[in-house]
Amino acid sequence: KNTGFVAAGNFTVAVVVNGQTMVSSDRTINAAAPTASGITLNDHIPALSGGAQALVAGQQGSVQIQVRDQYNNIPAFDPDAEQEIWAARATAPGVPTIECLPGECSCPAETKAAPTDQPLCFSNMMETSGTFAAKFALGAAAEYKVALFLGSEFDSSDLTKGLVATLPVVVSAGAVSAVGSRVTMPASLDIVAGTTKTIEIFPADSYGNPAASFVDFQVQMYGITEDRKST
Repeated sequence: KNTGFVAAGNFTVAVVVNGQTMVSSDRTINAAAPTASGITLNDHIPALSGGAQALVAGQQGSVQIQVRDQYNNIPAFDPDAEQEIWAARATAPGVPTIECLPGECSCPAETKAAPTDQPLCFSNMMETSGTFAAKFALGAAAEYKVALFLGSEFDSSDLTKGLVATLPVVVSAGAVSAVGSRVTMPASLDIVAGTTKTIEIFPADSYGNPAASFVDFQVQMYGITEDRKST
């Protein structure tokens, strides 16, 4: 009679009749293909706060993925195996959807995710078989849902297939930067002594997110014909 084994490993299979071994043989039971339902997440960086990961715009967040089959077995590491194929989508109200499709999401372990380059990526940690890191770095300040998918089960027409987890990620504006800030200047700054001109300043971080609080700033005027400066 065939007996189904669910635990992977090396075993000795023996047929015993009345206490006597008739035949025995060594066998290896390999892990089955990984499934989304068998995968677990841990080591959220930064740690969860109020059920979500809080990031500053451009900051990388990550979570460790433990790949398992449906019986909780760790697949043997294989650079070409399906457990290396992932997909991800980051969505938020008023923000264009960011995604990486199966075959497009891999990045080296030492590489950081970046909003302008690779905002979503997965690294094979190769420390323990079946351990990966999902990384994400988002530029627009918003409340995101970052969905992680096992690529071998992913179906863009049915986003419930292959879904490993949906991570709440809250991104807030970073420090004010001249790179992302805007200035509205009048057509001409020529004025008569004692009169005023208005210059509008819109402070933002390096990704264009408006400043979340009051920002101190200076407007400096340099004399062209005279050696003097006013602030």
